[in-house]
Amino acid sequence: MSDRSARPPRNLASALKTFANKPTSTDPVNRRIRRAFPFALLFFLIGCTAEIQTGSEKEIIMPAWFWDSPASTAVGYSLPHQDSEDAYADAFHDAAWRLFCDRRCRIAGEKAVASSPEGTMQMGSTIGIDVDSTGFEAFSRSLVRLDSAATRAMRIILVGGSNVTIDRTPVPAPVTAPDNGSTPVGYGSAPPYYYESSSWIEAEYKARLELALQAYSRFTGSSERIDDQILKTSVTGTDVILTNVQTVCRRMDRKNGTVKVWVTGRAETK
Repeated sequence: MSDRSARPPRNLASALKTFANKPTSTDPVNRRIRRAFPFALLFFLIGCTAEIQTGSEKEIIMPAWFWDSPASTAVGYSLPHQDSEDAYADAFHDAAWRLFCDRRCRIAGEKAVASSPEGTMQMGSTIGIDVDSTGFEAFSRSLVRLDSAATRAMRIILVGGSNVTIDRTPVPAPVTAPDNGSTPVGYGSAPPYYYESSSWIEAEYKARLELALQAYSRFTGSSERIDDQILKTSVTGTDVILTNVQTVCRRMDRKNGTVKVWVTGRAETK
């Protein structure tokens, strides 16, 4: 059994149904509160996101382990407006799945880019992460919650083995990028989204794809004339087994909110 999208078996979005599934009160005041709640929540979340997107430089304070993660750990994410216990349970599950995938996963597929005198356009991609989920539940039970934190935009949790040492010091986002010498490093970035956790998840995903493409890439190309212009299409493919992947570094641009992630790992070509 495999999960093509490499997402945790449990859908974090299901937590959004918690409020909607509660019995409806017969009290007219309570009914008005319930009707107003989604709009109040929307304005609250927009306000949270605006702090990241203003363009003014801000210090984003997070535990040191979030910016520079210890080996054999993973960070899990959940939505900011969930009940705290449910949120951290979902975040733990998310982190456990990420750590499980990082032990061994296959990255395979192709992506195409077209270029012409008018510019370059992404044509699409079939590259994805494939993971055999056998043994995940037992693996998850072997992990412990090392630490957790909450911001106005997300909740996060760090999981790993019980013997891992971590730095809980609250620090702003470091400015410098990691220096891993000759170790292969995959890099990914993402813009600020409505939910901050979505940005970090996308950046981590892109970093793993980049690590695979560095290890092995095959290229094919073609060209054709359309309306007196030459359209060139290039296709990049990969098929790699990644093992012992580790997210070593996270950074955030303090001016525009762009998030950046670096990962390391071992790659075996198929």
